[in-house]
Amino acid sequence: MQNRTQQLQHSPRKPERQRRAFTLLEVLFALALSLMLFTAILSAVEMYRQVSTAGRDDVQQAQLSRAILRTMEIDIRSVVYRDPPDEEEDAAADSGEDGSDDEDAEVEEVETVDAAEVFSGESIGIFGDATTLVIHIGRPPRKLESLLPIEPASDLKSIAYFLATPGAEGLQGAAGSLLDSTGSGDVQGLSRLEGDRLAVEFADSSADMDALAQQTTLLAGEVDFLQFRYSDGVTWLDAWDTVTYERLPAAIEITLGIDSQSTGNAVAAEPRASRLHRFVVAVPTAVPYLEEE
Repeated sequence: MQNRTQQLQHSPRKPERQRRAFTLLEVLFALALSLMLFTAILSAVEMYRQVSTAGRDDVQQAQLSRAILRTMEIDIRSVVYRDPPDEEEDAAADSGEDGSDDEDAEVEEVETVDAAEVFSGESIGIFGDATTLVIHIGRPPRKLESLLPIEPASDLKSIAYFLATPGAEGLQGAAGSLLDSTGSGDVQGLSRLEGDRLAVEFADSSADMDALAQQTTLLAGEVDFLQFRYSDGVTWLDAWDTVTYERLPAAIEITLGIDSQSTGNAVAAEPRASRLHRFVVAVPTAVPYLEEE
């Protein structure tokens, strides 16, 4: 037993098998694969975020544009206008016995109503240019409003749509300065002025732009581009004057540029196609176009 113990003590020990470590090349290769996998995951997440955000923005812009169109469509369809009496027919009836009307008749020139007079009592119907739309409407108060213990408002109202821009001239500048709480000087968005026809006419005649600006509400701060065009039944025009044309336009084209990223931007000269919304509103009370002989 003792000899066996001595043999075991003097017998050479077998060398232990050493564990093989990773080489530097293997470590670098593993890090590269991990980095590529991590980058692919981040790219997939970012792509999903962009697609979902773009889809959500498109839906929000579509909902906003439809809401704006609905409001403007209701106002346009409520326009009040009465055809003026035909003076030529009355004159012909009075002097028909003479038979000398054709020789003595003189052609009268039609004068366009000035932009500052679109709220005057003589102006009624639809007036506007490429950036501003003024509508004179008749809208009876709702039943609930008539039951309230307050002085009833007039059925005749004047409504204007425009972009409120600080520093601009006229009502646009006054409303823009009033709505610009940050002092950035950027366009504040699509604004809507609504007021009693007589009150608006009095404020406009006295050049009280502050009073008109007080009646202005910000309809959509995301709108940074606004354009109107008016159809006479054949062609599209950049301006319309009901007094001059003696009738309402057949339709009004409304183009909105909506920027969902911010509520205040510089005035956009050319909106991007992805945010451009165009609508055409027919005027139901307009008479059909008749070609002059």
